[in-house]
Amino acid sequence: MKDFAQFIAPMLSQRMLMVLFKPFKLGQVVGKRKVQYVVDLKWWSDLFSEFSFRVYMKNFEKMSNYLTIPSSSCEAGKGLNWGLVTNFYGKSLPTDYMMFIEHYGSGEIGGWLTVLNPFSKNTYINLLHQFAPILSSVSTLKEEFPETYPFPLLFEPGGLLPWGISIDGDIYCWSTAGVSGKWKIVVLGRHSEPEEFEVSFTSFINGLLNGSISCKAIPQEWAGGDIRFVPYTP
Repeated sequence: MKDFAQFIAPMLSQRMLMVLFKPFKLGQVVGKRKVQYVVDLKWWSDLFSEFSFRVYMKNFEKMSNYLTIPSSSCEAGKGLNWGLVTNFYGKSLPTDYMMFIEHYGSGEIGGWLTVLNPFSKNTYINLLHQFAPILSSVSTLKEEFPETYPFPLLFEPGGLLPWGISIDGDIYCWSTAGVSGKWKIVVLGRHSEPEEFEVSFTSFINGLLNGSISCKAIPQEWAGGDIRFVPYTP
């Protein structure tokens, strides 16, 4: 946030700075101009976090309109220790993904896509247990077809982190470059070329369901169809 303030300060008037960076104090030079104020980084960070959370909530509400939240979920992550997941990967997972697990839990979307759940007792759909096996298979593909699969793998910088699998063997990943809220989606289709989508987790699911996103590794009937989330049996 400090770097952002120093970058934007020379572009704004004193009045705009006072509006954007309230509360402020006199006595500090920021940027190339002699602007006498101090940015309250916590205030600005809290405001940015609140805005980001509202965006997540808006996208999540859209998704729940297309994909009804089950009345009885299986292995929902609400109240569980996400800190262990963060420690495992060394970084926090996207907020909208965590919201999905907390509300939907373990299950299948449209009889096709399973979102891996770090709290599942079923190792075949557990995010932490499937991390190594999935990336091992992707690593083999990279060795055999380096031009088709140029993506780095976690724990390399910006490496792929798998979050979903299909019944046909397709793999759905995040590209972990930058902050988790900006991670794009990478789909490694079993019968199609890799595809990249510059959208968040929930925006990707929304786009598939409303037809605004076309993905070769997703059945065509998903767009505008009666797609449901079916919880797994514990």
